[in-house]
Amino acid sequence: MADVYPGGEDERVADTRWIADADAAGWVALTKDERIFRDPENQVALVSSQLRVFAIANQHLIGPQMAEYFANNISRVLQRARKRGPFVDVVYRNAVERRCPREKRSRK
Repeated sequence: MADVYPGGEDERVADTRWIADADAAGWVALTKDERIFRDPENQVALVSSQLRVFAIANQHLIGPQMAEYFANNISRVLQRARKRGPFVDVVYRNAVERRCPREKRSRK
């Protein structure tokens, strides 16, 4: 983030702004904020984007631990990142689960 928003702006940039900027750039977003979709403004920004978001399930991890979560799931992340967004997937130590949009369950 500091490369895109230098001079400390990375600490102050609104989620809705970086969501729009990342979407416009066609990036895949990696974040440690698994609650990104709980905020109503973020929900609107995400749903109206094509952004693919992978969020770490535990905000209290340090950098090397977060890297381990992504490394453990690199095949899953790469496979899912090829699909169209918008979506938010949560990355756990050894799993990746869809958070948004929720998969529709078919009635039998």
